[in-house]
Order: sequence, then structure tokens, then C-alpha cells
Amino acid sequence: MTWAIRVENLSKQYRMGTAVTPAFDSVYQIIEQKLASFTRRFNGAPPLTDIILHDDTNTQNSHLVLTPEQQIGCPEGHFWALRDVSFEIKEGERVGIVGKNGSGKSTLLKILSRITTPSLGQFHYRGRLVSLLEVGTGFHPDLSGRENIILNAKINGMSSKAINQVFDEIVEFSELGPQIDTPIKRYSSGMYMRLAFSVAAHLESEILIVDEVLAVGDAGFQKKCLNKMLEVSGKGRTLLFVSHDMNAISSLCTKALELSHGQVVTTSSNSEDNLITEQPETTIDSNANGLRSVKQAISDYIFDGGACAERLWSGEIAPHMANNSVVLRRVAVLKSSNDVSQQFDVSEDIKVEVQFDVYTPNVELNVHIYLTTLTGQRLFVSMDNLDIPKSIQKRTAGRYIEECLIKRNFLNEGTFRIEVVICTNPTSENYIAVPDAVSFSITDNLSSSSIRGDWIREWPDYPIRPRLSWSVKKSTEPADVSTSSL
Repeated sequence: MTWAIRVENLSKQYRMGTAVTPAFDSVYQIIEQKLASFTRRFNGAPPLTDIILHDDTNTQNSHLVLTPEQQIGCPEGHFWALRDVSFEIKEGERVGIVGKNGSGKSTLLKILSRITTPSLGQFHYRGRLVSLLEVGTGFHPDLSGRENIILNAKINGMSSKAINQVFDEIVEFSELGPQIDTPIKRYSSGMYMRLAFSVAAHLESEILIVDEVLAVGDAGFQKKCLNKMLEVSGKGRTLLFVSHDMNAISSLCTKALELSHGQVVTTSSNSEDNLITEQPETTIDSNANGLRSVKQAISDYIFDGGACAERLWSGEIAPHMANNSVVLRRVAVLKSSNDVSQQFDVSEDIKVEVQFDVYTPNVELNVHIYLTTLTGQRLFVSMDNLDIPKSIQKRTAGRYIEECLIKRNFLNEGTFRIEVVICTNPTSENYIAVPDAVSFSITDNLSSSSIRGDWIREWPDYPIRPRLSWSVKKSTEPADVSTSSL
């Protein structure tokens, strides 16, 4: 399979602070700027062109939008939005690009779409490229939807005959109906997105780039767009898709590229690699062409160094209720042997332990755990209300240890996250909620003694795989011979 996009040591440098003063300012603008500068100096504020760096020593650099490392090798007042980015995408691949805000995703797509030029490095692509980066990009507000469809198609090199062949499909897919003849400056952002995606998806191109723009669409149209992208990629088109919706990335993409502070993440920054539960033959090598497995990239992106099977709290940092009556001390995922573990087999029981201190007597409490998938799909909630002994339904002061048992052969392979909630009953403002308190993963050793039995192929990719009871018997009636030749 030949490559469709090849990026080699791509870097982009930007200037911080205010833009360069235009060559031709009006007298009014010059006076306004001088007065603003004088006022700032009079009040002791730094000039607008000064670079104010975050100087909180208690904040980890990895959590900053702009880190000091991004200024290394730059002139004063500049930073690297991208630095030494290299990867290769094969024809027909669907690649998801993930990363925090400010990681360089949009800058990368703008370079690939030839909207801006790189400071260093180069990129190549084969075929025609169509991009959908921001709502309304490439549209003229005074033209109607119909006129903008024709204009965009012409810009992308389509003939009038080819435009006529797909025009009705574009309008039908967008569901705009009579609004197609309305100037698009009167469109809502959702209508803009409908038209823009419809045009991009139906134009003749070998590469389609889609940024976070789908987020402004309604749920029904988003699903329609995802199905359309699957359809066009099935016809050999290469897809680059940026989204913060990990469910969309997981369901649509076959590989992923993770960006962090302008650089490609090629190895896991935490122990979360141990939580990746893909089959060995489907796991993408972390250094292969700069791309990674989808689950590996999503895992690093979501946990960001915070994946663990046990959380302990002490002192003032411990999660507590507003009136300090209850303080959470520990959440852990345990094996049957009571050992803390992040890794389980489908045939093993999983215990979730919650420890907390009660300081106010006669408090009615309930403990909840919410189990979600790696991409945030909530699977179930369980609470202790049916199993609290009558003797302690009103908790006296002291430490409590609660365990919730998730039975074997219930969850499928994958990485799971647990949120813990402790609340009073009746519900009030006094509660504790810790999202992503702990996480764990489940693998399948392909043993015939597990739920899969003699099924040697990959198990269907659903988060729950319970072992349900089946009845199988052979009927005493003979087979219908009339269909035996089919």
C-alpha cells in the first residue's frame, strides 16, 4: 500500500503578544494606541508586547497550554506550535488526531491544507485534498448555499458536468431544502456545518480532512456524518479526523496520532501501556510511521499520567463533604487475593474498595460507583443501599471499608474507569464525587475455560460480555429435505 500523506520534520513557529503594527494606520488608531500604551505604563502594567510567562512552580509543565520547552531555540517572544512532527499515512487509512487544546492539531491541519506554510520541514501528499476546518471556511456570506456549492466545487477543480452530477446529493444530504437559496450569512452555525460537510464529503478528492467542526451539529446529523466518512473511506479515500469525542475517534479511525505541546507522542508517558488490551496482532507499534493504535493514543490522552488502580488521600487534600462530616481516604481495584492490580483476566472477579472516615454520628450515607469505558461511555451504576446492615444504616463516627464485587465473565476486554460518589440520604449539598478515581483493564488469555469456550476468533467489540444461560436441544422432527439443496 502506497502512502497518501508524508510529513517530515514539520515545524511551525508563531509570535506571541500583539500583531505587528500595520504599515498604514489612521491618525485615530495611532492616537488610540499611544494613549493605551501610556495608560498601561502609568498604571504599572507591562507593555502589550511583553511576554508574560506562567511562573507557578506548583504547576506541572505538562498541564500548561504553552510550556517553556516550546520556546527553546526561538527568538524572544516566539514559540513552536509544531516541532519536528513526522508521520506517514497510507492510502485509505482513517487516522484520528487527538490532543489537548493548544497541542498543535489545528496548526497541523492548516499546513496540510495549504492555508499556512511551515517554518521548517516539508510534507507531501498524493491526489486531491479537501479540508473542512472551521465553520464557514471558504464560504462567501453574501452568496446563497447553492452558489457556494458551485464556487467551492469550481475552486477544487470540478467541471460543471461533475458539479451537476453531485449537486442534488449535496443538497439532499445537508437537509437544508429551500434554505439552499438563502444567503448563508443568515445560516446558523449548525446550518453552516451541514452545508460545509456535505460539500466536502461529495467533492472529488482522495484525501478528506475534518476538524472539530462536527461538534456544532445535532446528534442525528453527527451520526450521519460519521457514517458518511466510513462510506467514503471504504472507497479508498484517506481520512484525517480531529475530535475531542473519543467515541467518534474510536468507532471511526483505524490509527491515531497524538500531539502534545506541538510534538508527536510516540511512547506512553505513564504506565497506561499496561492497560491497553488489544490483540497483539492488531496493536500498532508506537514508532511505526509516527502513528499509534487508537486505544493507546486515547488512553494516554484521557489519563494524562493519572491512570492508577489505587488512590490514597490524607490531610486537607482528601475529598470531603462540604460540612467535613465524611472524608474519602482510599479507592482501589483488587484481585480476589486483595492485591491491588490494574490488570485482570475476563475469568477473574474484580473488587472495588472504598474507604472513608465519618466524623459526625448518625449520618445516613450511600456509596455509588459508576463504571465507564475508556472513551467515556457509562455502563452502569451500583450503590450499597440494599446491602447496608441495619446496625449501621446510621453511621457512627469511625472508618468504613466497603467493597463492591464485579463478577467474572461480565466485562469484555478493554480499559475501564471508575467514578466514586458518597452522598447523604436524603440527598443534600453534602456529597463527595471523584471522577476517574481509579482504572483497570481486562484481557482475555484465549483459554477455553473462559467465557469464549472454543471460539478462537476475536470476540465482538462490546464493553459487556456476560455469560448468559442458553438451552440447546435437537428436535425429534426430521430436517426439511426441500431446502437441503440450498
